[in-house]
Order: sequence, then C-alpha cells, then structure tokens
Amino acid sequence: MFKDFVGLAISSFQSDGVDKKEIALIAKQLFDFFDKDHNDTLDFGEIFVGLTLLFGGSADEKVRIAFDLYDVSGDQLLQFNELSHYFSCTFKVILHQNEIGGAKSCPEKMAYATALSCFGEYGLDAERDGIDFQMFKHWYRS
Repeated sequence: MFKDFVGLAISSFQSDGVDKKEIALIAKQLFDFFDKDHNDTLDFGEIFVGLTLLFGGSADEKVRIAFDLYDVSGDQLLQFNELSHYFSCTFKVILHQNEIGGAKSCPEKMAYATALSCFGEYGLDAERDGIDFQMFKHWYRS
C-alpha cells in the first residue's frame, strides 16, 4: 500500500515541477503519520483520523503534526535542513497559488532565509543546533 501511496503522490504533483525525492519523503512521513499500527497498510480508521487531525484538529495539533512530519531524523528537533525544507514546501504551495508581485519567486532562497531568521531569533547555530517543539510552536504562532 505504501508504494501505491507514494506513486499517487508523485503522479499528482510531478507536473508542478516538484522533485520526486521531495514528494516521496513527504509522502513517507505522511504515510507513517497515518499508519498508527505500523503494518504498512492504511485502513479506513487510520485515514479518517489522520485527515481529521490534519484538517479538523486544533491549532496545537496542527503545529505538532507539521513538526513531526518534518522531523525526519526523529530526534524531536528540527535541524536547519529540516526547517528549511518545511519552509520550502510551504512557500512552494503559497507561491504556486499566488505569485508575489506577478514575478516568479524562489521558494528555496526564501526558505533558507526564513530558517536562518528563525535560528537567529533563538540564538541557535544552524550547523549544530535544532529547534525544539516549543520554539517551533512559539515561532509558528508569532
């Protein structure tokens, strides 16, 4: 089922010029989030609960989901590359829907700058440190 899930995700977004590896990584994180019993299959209940949390959960639940989806290393910290990847995905969606000033913007450059700003706000070193959930939540809401 996982391969079908990733294949569907790739075919859905490939025409938008999004990198296959990036899609596969996000699809894996999303699939793992939904697959609560870790049997490599999504049943109706898992899909229903996952979608409910993604689209109907509280603001705190949505922040937690975003944090967990992008914490690829699973260390409960968003490393600079993970946070930059989160911002890059977010900016790609936003910019795809609404080109700023009618000109093409570079989501990767914007993501890098935003992640750098976030790390700087907390006095963290982008090479060594990570953003914990409370920092992410505070920054996300500000």
